[in-house]
Amino acid sequence: MLVSPALAILTLFIEPLYILHCVTWIVLSRTLLCLFLFRYARAPDITWPFILYFNQIINASVKVYMIFHLSKQKWANRGNQSAGDGTATLDKIKNATAMFQLITSVIGFLIGLAVYIELLPLPTLF
Repeated sequence: MLVSPALAILTLFIEPLYILHCVTWIVLSRTLLCLFLFRYARAPDITWPFILYFNQIINASVKVYMIFHLSKQKWANRGNQSAGDGTATLDKIKNATAMFQLITSVIGFLIGLAVYIELLPLPTLF
């Protein structure tokens, strides 16, 4: 879910009109998904495809963040246990390390996409 918005932003540096293709795809694909909602709704709303799209982006972003910050999750089905509240020095180090890993992964993801769309040249060894 995060590949398409990242590609849309990176492609603006190559071909600015590509964003029109992205917006068209978002509107058409999310409207098709919303047809199931239109069937059960009393009054359909034109904002549903956009809300669905932004909801999917936010959910994917939260999932990526939580992959690196598992200690911040609350486990209600396990007696509401949690860890890493950030008060101890060790917790601060763990949280800083998790944030470093998250930022490094996101930068690597963006560099990989930029190389894929040939925005950045592929590094050569010779």
